[in-house]
Amino acid sequence: MNNFPQEIDQDIYDCVVAIVKESGGIKNVQILSRVTHDFGIAGIDAEDLMAALEKKFDIDMANFSFDRHFGPEEPFNPFAWLYWLIFEREKINISGTAWKFVPITVMDLYEAAVTKKFPDLSNRPAE
Repeated sequence: MNNFPQEIDQDIYDCVVAIVKESGGIKNVQILSRVTHDFGIAGIDAEDLMAALEKKFDIDMANFSFDRHFGPEEPFNPFAWLYWLIFEREKINISGTAWKFVPITVMDLYEAAVTKKFPDLSNRPAE
């Protein structure tokens, strides 16, 4: 995970947390909470979350790829599973019961808000 900044800008952090809570109906948000894995935010909710953050903080999203971090709204789509089984098997976990995504933490979103650039998560493994 990313290193914590020495000092967190509480106003920016609170704003990021408020956007995350609104996007997924989340009540308890921790700085290392993973948006997809811990909150189940996916599909349209994930698109809305990222668009709201991008707009609010004017974030450069060049390092962001939706498909690496989020799945569709509905967790089971037989056509998507068939496609991924054939062409993108590395995106499915070992048991074949869930898709693997590179996690985005609340800290990553905070970092993006502060630096105005989505962090490079290319070295972070999918889970």
